[in-house]
Amino acid sequence: MAMLTGRTWAGVAIDQLSAYTVSEMAVGPRDHHLLAINLADHPYVRAKRCGRVYESAGRLGEAAIIPAGEASTWDGNVPAHVTVRIPASAIIEMASDVLPMGTPHQAIANNFRIRDPFIANMAAIFSLEISRAPHPAQDVLVESLVTALLLHLLRGYTGVPWRDEQPLRNVAPAALHRALAYIEDQPGVRVSLGDLAAVAGLSRFHFSRLFRRYVGMPPALYVERSRIERAKAMICIGQLSLADIAYAVGFADQSHFTRRFRHHEGRTPSDYQRDHAWQRHPRRKI
Repeated sequence: MAMLTGRTWAGVAIDQLSAYTVSEMAVGPRDHHLLAINLADHPYVRAKRCGRVYESAGRLGEAAIIPAGEASTWDGNVPAHVTVRIPASAIIEMASDVLPMGTPHQAIANNFRIRDPFIANMAAIFSLEISRAPHPAQDVLVESLVTALLLHLLRGYTGVPWRDEQPLRNVAPAALHRALAYIEDQPGVRVSLGDLAAVAGLSRFHFSRLFRRYVGMPPALYVERSRIERAKAMICIGQLSLADIAYAVGFADQSHFTRRFRHHEGRTPSDYQRDHAWQRHPRRKI
């Protein structure tokens, strides 16, 4: 078994592993729920847990859920996959945050084979982000996705009663203003969704919903746009190289900075720099 890379966001560990072959590999009970999503097809795997046995070929994007406290046995060709290790407390906390008080708690269900486009898309994004150099919106983005995934699992894989529309809580404008100021005041610091929610005095779930409702975009996009605007101002000042500007606004990878700058501005940082050079060095009249 070879883990290619792994990161932890909001207490949830996300790992990417390469393919491997096992023979009656026994895994003891875990203290967390495990969500495993295939990154490739595989010809055969046999899994045993919760008193049941399942064997089949598998497809790209299919997933399995192993509840906390369950031992398992594996045999066959395990494909490259992403694992999401979810503390048991995270599902309970999400339930207490979004469900009416007194709703009976239901354990997350064992599943050998899930075909869920939402989960498959999450795995693709997680795979990309855990291999990508840090960028300004990364922590906010992935924590937002983790929050959405927890909500999805609670709604679809625990059996709890659910209403599609959960009412938004009222919040004082000052709470969101504190979060916006926090973003603007720390242009070079990596900002997480947990940081912003704490500044606003809200849970990650409610902060994300309220932010999008009142600001008009998700927190991750706002953070990235804020950093691009700061980069534009620094380019116009002309005291730093583009590589230094990228680093100053939170991009560890200049090529990713260039791609995201072009996404927002329709041109590269170099083009923007050239177009605004006349502001610093106007031509003399002859």
